[in-house]
Amino acid sequence: MRLKIFILLSLITVCAYIPINIANAATFTITGDVVGAKTFYTLQEKNDLSQIAREHDVGIIELLAANPGINPQKIKSGMQIVIPSMYILPEPIRSGIVINLAELRLFYYSTEGKVITFPIGIGRDGWETPTARTKILRKRKNPIWTPPESLRVEDPKLPQSIPSGPNNPLGYYALDLGVTGLLIHGTNKPYSVGKRSSHGCIRLYPEDIEQLFNMVEAGTTVTIIDNPIKFGWLDGKLYMEAMPSKQNYTPKNFHELISQKASDTKVNWQVINQAIQKRAGIPVIISE
Repeated sequence: MRLKIFILLSLITVCAYIPINIANAATFTITGDVVGAKTFYTLQEKNDLSQIAREHDVGIIELLAANPGINPQKIKSGMQIVIPSMYILPEPIRSGIVINLAELRLFYYSTEGKVITFPIGIGRDGWETPTARTKILRKRKNPIWTPPESLRVEDPKLPQSIPSGPNNPLGYYALDLGVTGLLIHGTNKPYSVGKRSSHGCIRLYPEDIEQLFNMVEAGTTVTIIDNPIKFGWLDGKLYMEAMPSKQNYTPKNFHELISQKASDTKVNWQVINQAIQKRAGIPVIISE
């Protein structure tokens, strides 16, 4: 699945100047472990998948995983695609900011019993974003970017610093975390959101980081996990969600996790195995 998605990503043309209709971040009242609902979108002839992803506030990898048969170069008007807008809330922490690397998604738990979720870009090969339990140390609007020495080794032509503006890789908002060199920030390359594309930091669409920046305060906890398979209950039914993670990793104690979560509930192993194989990033009911 990962190789197939990588090939599809290479076929997508980035349309930097196409005007788009920006969607608000998905906000849900928490009533169980599962929030949202799978929705659908009818393609138009000139649609660009990166544009559609941003318009619906999902990442491009999320969109491709949810629609495994789609070819970015053969989009036809009238084709219907799935928008992966249903989520199992990550465990075990549901407070502050929770980032699930495998899912390429950030969850912010407000004090009003709501959760707001955003797609993210994270570290690429060789620059992996670490798991951590930390907090926001500082909020910076119009940040100045000072390239670290590790990047200067990679590109000696980098300037000493880049002021706030359209050429700043941090975008217009940055949240400094308690892990050295790790930030949550915007980007001047929105098409890189929803991918493993950064040098380790967590990047959001420009409109999303502005919203998150205005909601959180310094001291907000930030928990970074890497959980490619999630389980959750809603209305008496047990769901499972498998992400197209970097290595399509399945925990060694996978069967034990299902047994613990299901308790005395019988599960459908055919559905479970299909979900593991497809890794579509969409919750499916696994209880019978």
